[in-house]
Amino acid sequence: MLIDYHCQPLPETLSQSTETARAITGITMDEHFVYSVDGVVVTEFEPLFPGDRNGSDPDCLLAHMRELGMPLDGEADSRTSTALAIALAARATGVTLTPTHYGAEPIVGSID
Repeated sequence: MLIDYHCQPLPETLSQSTETARAITGITMDEHFVYSVDGVVVTEFEPLFPGDRNGSDPDCLLAHMRELGMPLDGEADSRTSTALAIALAARATGVTLTPTHYGAEPIVGSID
């Protein structure tokens, strides 16, 4: 699971032979959620508009989205924010971040 504060392009190869969920957030940019499996973007959307999804299987996380109460009727809802995107990422990947994770030094490296 990645929480991306800089919205840098990341190659989908990070999900080769696995799955990744990426919540993109920042002060000056739009938020975005990307769920990838084996190098393919499966579901992506702006958390403010979760009803407008793209990807190879845009509805694969639909049951989780409904359980989280994300508005799927096309209406924007300010509750659908990074927090719900991170909750969706946890459900999709089985990885749950705790406050300890947020306080830890970030792991960084080249994506080349």
